[in-house]
Amino acid sequence: MLHVLASKTALHYAKRGMISRELTDVYSDSFETLFAQILNFLLVVAAAVLSKQYIPVAVFIGVFVWMRKYAGGYTPKSHLGCTILFSIMLFLFVTGQVYMSYEIQDLLALWFLVFTAPIICFRVLVRQFDNPLFDKKKFILRSNAMLLYIFTSGVSIVSVFFVHQLSFHIASGLFCAAISVLIERVRQKHISID
Repeated sequence: MLHVLASKTALHYAKRGMISRELTDVYSDSFETLFAQILNFLLVVAAAVLSKQYIPVAVFIGVFVWMRKYAGGYTPKSHLGCTILFSIMLFLFVTGQVYMSYEIQDLLALWFLVFTAPIICFRVLVRQFDNPLFDKKKFILRSNAMLLYIFTSGVSIVSVFFVHQLSFHIASGLFCAAISVLIERVRQKHISID
């Protein structure tokens, strides 16, 4: 769906002479990425508006995106697959936020932080086969991911005493990022075995 829309958009601009016909594939890929990001943004806004959970959704997405920036993680091959996984993750978070009691959220937040620590701190950087990273960049990303984990988990723990639900929002974002890292590690080990 996104691929077809992006191709039609690139062809439209090529017919009008705004881009060269030789570069329509490049522009089509760029439009597909842009449309996928817009769709994901609209999903976040819709989830926040429909659930009336504006701050929780913003904190969750902020922590998730920030951690993924440094820790890496699994990315499906298509933008549609990425959007579907993102939607499922967002739906599960909003459902938990709305329907779980504070006690369960506190227990889950603690469990999420404990589960996330070894994944982020010890297996933080997932090396992508199509984009190998230099050792210096790997070290910087690993350091940033560990510092971010320490900072956000610290805020999550302290917030239990002051802004009660913030702990669950932060821990959930970290947990989803860690699951993504773990899935990518398993996928790469499976590829290397084959």
